[in-house]
Amino acid sequence: MCIRDSTIKEYWSSFDLDLVMYQNKCKLIRGWAELTEKIDEHINNLASMKISPYYKVFEEEIAPWDEKLQRLHIIFDVWIDLQRSWVYLQGIFFGSADIKNQLQNEYTKFKNLSLIHICRCRRLLTCRSRWSP
Repeated sequence: MCIRDSTIKEYWSSFDLDLVMYQNKCKLIRGWAELTEKIDEHINNLASMKISPYYKVFEEEIAPWDEKLQRLHIIFDVWIDLQRSWVYLQGIFFGSADIKNQLQNEYTKFKNLSLIHICRCRRLLTCRSRWSP
């Protein structure tokens, strides 16, 4: 086992998402900068191990972690975009009665999608308290 790989495993096995309740509807992830920074750091550490002449010795331990962290990076990139958009649209559609009246179809669509989003966030974040890739 490689020292860096062990550190990566330790970090992610004890990692908890930093969650904050949003308007008593659902929890949102905060601390995105630190989260993506840590994922990038660990991906870069694994990439530097790949160029080692001894990589073949520990490839079986490193490759799954690299794949998991790459996947996690993509998931969190999509999640942050979704979270930002949802919060932005919450303010537009639920913050003004005029918008509800002027854009009734769009309001109804967003309201339905918002309910689905809230349910999925609750399910995802309650069924998985630890995010160890």
